[in-house]
Amino acid sequence: MEKKMKWTVWFLILALPLMSTGCFHASKKKLSDDDLNALSIKNLPPAPEDAQMLVTYLDNVTYSTKNLPRLKLITPQEFDNPVNAGKYSFVGRTYGNNSPFRRGLDLPIHEYYAPLSPWTGRDGFRYIFSVKCFPSPAGSYNPDDPYSCAPDARAYNDPVAYSAAGENPGVGIVALYQFETLGNVGYTTDAQIIWGLLTMQPPIPFRYKMIGYIYHSSKSDRDQRNIFLSP
Repeated sequence: MEKKMKWTVWFLILALPLMSTGCFHASKKKLSDDDLNALSIKNLPPAPEDAQMLVTYLDNVTYSTKNLPRLKLITPQEFDNPVNAGKYSFVGRTYGNNSPFRRGLDLPIHEYYAPLSPWTGRDGFRYIFSVKCFPSPAGSYNPDDPYSCAPDARAYNDPVAYSAAGENPGVGIVALYQFETLGNVGYTTDAQIIWGLLTMQPPIPFRYKMIGYIYHSSKSDRDQRNIFLSP
């Protein structure tokens, strides 16, 4: 089982889009057994069918020198359109600017872009929960502070999506994690992935933060779109 877990984790690492070569440090936060049990994704009820699909995609248009992973909300019709085959990876479901307060999902997930600089050691899009990211003064920037961004970062005004105020597995609302390792960026609602990376031996450079709470999926997502379910 341990060997299988390691192969799964390394496949995930290699499959993520290559970005910078900066090193990252593991977060000191640990996930408890209660966290893992509460987030058993296959046991959660389905998300509402009217929620939009939160996906990750590679943007190589505006920033043409790299394929940069970003988050966006799309409709199920956009996801299933053959023209978009392979373009999007499903993350979960939530609501956008047209209905931000639907079902208590009223806290924004903001996007910002940080260019490669001495402050970050890497570049790309990042996401922040609840409040808009404001660039920190050059002398006080802390890369481990989940609510600050580098002095030369560019924050965007409109939220990408809206998040729940708190985790509520009883209605299928789960934490959305943004994580970075070996220069790559990924997103997951599966706490088992975070746990596996935190406990890998030998340790690897790794950092993560929670960037919101969203629904994991809908019944149609699970039945038709091959959504990964944790064991």
